[in-house]
Amino acid sequence: MHLRNESEMNNNYSFGYDSNVLDYLSYRALKTFGFVLPHLKLGLKVLECGCGLGIITFEIAKNIGDGFVTGIDIDKNLIDSNNEKIKTSNSKNIKFEQADILDLPYHDNSFDIVYMQALLFHVNDPSAALREARRVLKDNGTILVKEPTMDRMVFSPENPVLEELIDLFRRAVRSYGGDPSIGRKLWELLNETGYLMRF
Repeated sequence: MHLRNESEMNNNYSFGYDSNVLDYLSYRALKTFGFVLPHLKLGLKVLECGCGLGIITFEIAKNIGDGFVTGIDIDKNLIDSNNEKIKTSNSKNIKFEQADILDLPYHDNSFDIVYMQALLFHVNDPSAALREARRVLKDNGTILVKEPTMDRMVFSPENPVLEELIDLFRRAVRSYGGDPSIGRKLWELLNETGYLMRF
């Protein structure tokens, strides 16, 4: 496995699942939704890889009308929790499934959009993940990727505690084979894995 298995994920996920962490991840997800919104149209079929808490997945569902969005994550507990949320929501065009980005259980050319954020930096082989996403993406589809560049972070005013925290986080990601600064390598990775850049 290139991506940590479920038991490893539960014990070693960089952020952890403390309630304060979950609140922060929810806040961050909603703040970055503007990156996704311009690409959404009615009727699209969307795959969100590494959906986590499902915050963005539900937002996508609201913006694609009679389209359909599937959120996947390797963590079964998150998937089960997200599926419970569906029961109490009005969303009829959404589902959550446990799946590995390196071995997606979908046919070729299945999705109009594949979206992932802060996922590749956890993966030992991001090129393989992007190739698998390319496989399930339609020929005229769109991939939306947003990843961190943690070696370029600057704090102003300077804060030694935050700098130490980020350094610990970078080390944790590297310890399991991830790349905390993969964001600045996305152009090269996307070109290598067969994506046509459009602006």
